[in-house]
Amino acid sequence: MRAFYFPCVPDSGWLEGVLPGVGPAEAPVAGRKFIDWTLEAAGRFGVDSAVLVDKRISPELEHRFAIDRDGLCAVSTMRLAKGLPRSLSEVIASPWFRGIAEADSSVTVLWGNALPFYDVAAAKYEPVPEPLLGETPAGIYHWCGGKWLRPAAGAAAMRDAASWLDISMRLLEGEGSYTLPGYSAEKGVYICRNVVMELGTEVHKPVMLLDDAWCSRNVRLERAVVGAGAFVGEGAKLVRTMVCDGTFVGEGLDLEGKIVAGGRVIYAATGTWVDIEESGMVRGVSRAPRWVRAIGRFLAGSSFRRRP
Repeated sequence: MRAFYFPCVPDSGWLEGVLPGVGPAEAPVAGRKFIDWTLEAAGRFGVDSAVLVDKRISPELEHRFAIDRDGLCAVSTMRLAKGLPRSLSEVIASPWFRGIAEADSSVTVLWGNALPFYDVAAAKYEPVPEPLLGETPAGIYHWCGGKWLRPAAGAAAMRDAASWLDISMRLLEGEGSYTLPGYSAEKGVYICRNVVMELGTEVHKPVMLLDDAWCSRNVRLERAVVGAGAFVGEGAKLVRTMVCDGTFVGEGLDLEGKIVAGGRVIYAATGTWVDIEESGMVRGVSRAPRWVRAIGRFLAGSSFRRRP
């Protein structure tokens, strides 16, 4: 079975304002790019190959899917399209879609950034109402037997900063049984490679720490994601907060309901943000070479504990 993934739909323009230069497919969500969660979801619907249709595909993403064909569902084709379809009606009118639909009568369309948190095997389907064919909200749709169907349960869509953080937290809490990155010695704690947690670090599940994340003394983590190469300063408190890759969080900061990316702190509930120029508070950090990180862990000595 084939699938089409359209990350950029009419309601996805908000991300460009929040994280300039980052497309919806590559938005960081609970330790992975959104496209990775989407492809896993497609695999659960029985899809084995997907066509990524976007107005911008980064060289990193292009290189990755040129060599990565593993997983439940692989990206078989990447199609750049300046004039993206604006609805399902325009999708079905596209010659390239019609060609595939004729060859495979069952096609899944991942319209925008939406994830199912329901049991796919037990889902019930209903016809898509006519008005939604012309003005289609983000969701998961199936072309089957010459008509459009959608799951009655619906899917969680990433439409703004609030839903962005909410989906990240739902994944972190294990909802939907997706494959979370890292190793978990206990339920709700996900630890990736070369993680450092100094003495006094408090972990209140669920928590995820990605590769080379570093938490200083007396850090408190509660429903938090700490990105790859991120550093959290002494005494900082992160509650229902996602710290993106390569981000420095300063000493003693108290963050709740935030997304922190470099020097930008995003208030998820309102979709507003502030850019902080003070380097002692938050900022972007470049990832040090591996040998430098190894020396740092060695010098920390007995002052930190590592969890597998």
